[in-house]
Amino acid sequence: MGILVNEEPLKWEEIVPHLDIIKDFKHGIAQFISIYEKVKSRKDGIFRWGDETEYTIVKFDHESKKVRVCLRSDEILKQLEAEAQINEEIGKQNEVLWAPEVGGYMIEGTPGQPYGALLASFNNVETNLIKRRQTVQKLLKEDEAILSMSFPALGTADFSFPTTFVDPKNSFGKSIFYPDEVLYQGNPRYLTLFKSILGRRGEKAEINIPIFKDEKTANPFIVSF
Repeated sequence: MGILVNEEPLKWEEIVPHLDIIKDFKHGIAQFISIYEKVKSRKDGIFRWGDETEYTIVKFDHESKKVRVCLRSDEILKQLEAEAQINEEIGKQNEVLWAPEVGGYMIEGTPGQPYGALLASFNNVETNLIKRRQTVQKLLKEDEAILSMSFPALGTADFSFPTTFVDPKNSFGKSIFYPDEVLYQGNPRYLTLFKSILGRRGEKAEINIPIFKDEKTANPFIVSF
């Protein structure tokens, strides 16, 4: 989702004066031509590729037989980044790179270096995936685990640890399911994104899945605050 270093993302009202430039495809074409002219004679490039895996941190509550997403991604990412920094200082190549994701319970892992053009590179993918999982697991508590899939109970009551509460009147997202506190808090871009969506639309985004009802089906979207 891009890198933001020592800067604040633009708010929606700051973006509005530049919308015509952003939307004008001619600027994109001019930029492409400029880059093409600079690199068209290069002969040293080889095909590079990689992959990314998003991990969800979950916490088990065995007493109540409940699993929740665990909002520890910022804490764990800082530990992973510190380890990567030590490797760089001693000249050791990082086998894995880590990045935040939109959820405060998510971590994104990629290979430390892009794979090359040889078929032999495919042999490294599974090994690197195993390395990523093991690296994160070392930092988990006894009652925690990671999933490489979407958490099925997102948006249900009491789905996070620590517990968070929806506040559709005062939150940035205005969601009746997903509290702002569940977003990754270590970088302002995610909260700013929610604010910008609300500012651009003038109302919250609503994505409703049709519900096929019969006479005994209760309406799950009746919520009072």
